Amino acid sequence: MPLVEEDIAKKLDSLPASSPAVTKLISIIDNPATTRDDVLHLFALDQVLFANAFKYANSAALGSCRKLVSLTEIVDVLGFNVLKSIAVLTALRNVSTNREQWFNAIFTALAAKRIAIQLSEETEFCEDVFMAAMMQQYGLFAIMNFYPKEYKAINQSLSYNERLKQEIELLGYNHLELSTRVLEIWGLPQKIISVVANQESQENNKLNKYNQIIDLARAILEAGRLKDKNNYKAFIKTNKKLLSELKLKIGQDFIDEIFTDARNLMTM
Repeated sequence: MPLVEEDIAKKLDSLPASSPAVTKLISIIDNPATTRDDVLHLFALDQVLFANAFKYANSAALGSCRKLVSLTEIVDVLGFNVLKSIAVLTALRNVSTNREQWFNAIFTALAAKRIAIQLSEETEFCEDVFMAAMMQQYGLFAIMNFYPKEYKAINQSLSYNERLKQEIELLGYNHLELSTRVLEIWGLPQKIISVVANQESQENNKLNKYNQIIDLARAILEAGRLKDKNNYKAFIKTNKKLLSELKLKIGQDFIDEIFTDARNLMTM
């Protein structure tokens, strides 16, 4: 029997909360009126966020090709959009209790960002794709925290959309709906909220490119490590239409690099 909405709504308050500095940073960083001093102030208020700025900014996966030694330098070299991604990683890491799911979240977000980079030179678009891919996981982490038995009952061998339907059967709604609610509470940019809300139905044509990229990133993950050439061929065949729509070519080296970067971020 599905769990009532009021039940899970109350449980949101029991999750480890992100600090006010993290949620504030995520919500204001897209505002044209936000200054470098505003950002520096928020990083200084949260020790974990401050430390993560250096860890993630100096990783090959997210940051610079050279060592960044001060927060001011990180802001100036990487810009606000990468800092937004660092804030998102900080917010979700506090909620995730499952190492495998945390890896899956990092991998999917990194893969989505790398695909976006191949398709667009617009930094904001690429970082928005990363953020939307990552924030979709919040609801899943919440469900795993609240209802581990119900989560284990979900057949992980099913397709992504079929698993979403199982979540609704067991809980009354799925993790995308829960993620959307959390993002609204946090006051995140409406574009990110809309992309997460649109992931299942993809009824909003203006956002479909974001959703297609995230779908493809998830397909890469779900195909496994793809070391077997037959698995790689099956992935290309299964996603031929989507790859064609996006005019995208994905090779084995591209996939291997994402796995390496995701593992490196896991150790931080």
